[in-house]
Amino acid sequence: MYAYVPRKTNHVTTIALAALTLCSLVIMLFTAALPTLPYRSLVQLLAMLLLAGAILLVNRYVARSYEYRITERENGSLDFEVTELCRKSRITVCRIGLGDVTESIAITKENRSALRIRCKRKKRYNYCVELCPARAVAWLVADGDEELVIVFSPDDRLLSLWEKHKNERSV
Repeated sequence: MYAYVPRKTNHVTTIALAALTLCSLVIMLFTAALPTLPYRSLVQLLAMLLLAGAILLVNRYVARSYEYRITERENGSLDFEVTELCRKSRITVCRIGLGDVTESIAITKENRSALRIRCKRKKRYNYCVELCPARAVAWLVADGDEELVIVFSPDDRLLSLWEKHKNERSV
């Protein structure tokens, strides 16, 4: 019915990746030049932790992307699917009925901490393609007896389809 693949437009991930890699490299070169440095192994451990952080950023935000899709079931209800795109593979990582979405909250700098407190003990799934997205939405989803939080970066059309579905369901 509708599919959207968000584009990676901001460069926060690239800057963070470059900073972590550069700091790790500088620390490694510094410890290699000073073999008599006290606690040298601890400083090298710090460099390895920074490098591990850079590898995690590459794995999560550079090598992967997501496709958001709204599909229609045989009974006429709509599903929201998130498919992870990694190289040539496509894996569906999330599939919920749009009727299960109880609330949609636009995430801004002002309400980010309030949302974090509100969703403290809930399972949270982040399907944003960027480290700090310019536009993100949190959907609160009723899943049986618990509530989930799904964070993603939609476009206007996807949100309007959800609003239309919500309005049709309430009538």
